[in-house]
Amino acid sequence: MNFRIGSTQVYISLLFFITLTLLLWVDRTGAVLCAALSAAVHEGGHLAALCRMRLRPQAVRLRLPGIEVVRAPALLTFRRELLLALAGPCANFVLALFGVGAGLLVPNLISPYLPAMSAAMGAYNLLPVAGLDGGDALLSLLYMRIPPEPARRILRVVSAVCLALLALLCAYLLWRGRVNVTLLIAGLYLLALLILDFKD
Repeated sequence: MNFRIGSTQVYISLLFFITLTLLLWVDRTGAVLCAALSAAVHEGGHLAALCRMRLRPQAVRLRLPGIEVVRAPALLTFRRELLLALAGPCANFVLALFGVGAGLLVPNLISPYLPAMSAAMGAYNLLPVAGLDGGDALLSLLYMRIPPEPARRILRVVSAVCLALLALLCAYLLWRGRVNVTLLIAGLYLLALLILDFKD
């Protein structure tokens, strides 16, 4: 499904819509809704930063595995690129703090899944891995100090180290008899991002 909001094209894939609808329908804990809200707030943080910089998103795409905001081509300073990368995780942490505060003031008002998932999403996206916000932020910091090619090599090394540590954690949990499917999926996703980065 395609439509426009002003000059921004919005695309929602049928597979994304069906998958989200089914997950919301079968979920009785509210976890899926909290995860969807956390993802929306994350991308909302990026959108807010774009608007603050007076840049309009070219497109917003809702498709598996998630939401993608495509900005119009524009040259930004490395400082602005850094702020843009950090805006999404920061929005997640704000939502998590709000959820904790609201839960303390009015018990049972907000699902405990919301602050937990929002904080986890913010922390995950801050990992210094190519393709994640943390990787983009690290690359912007490196660009401020060293030439582009060495900066990209450093990011790839840091990404590989993060992936190796995650693999060790998965192996340890497996050895302890605790199979964490979410952690395994996250690791495979990071591996795919790293492979795509090496191909570029």
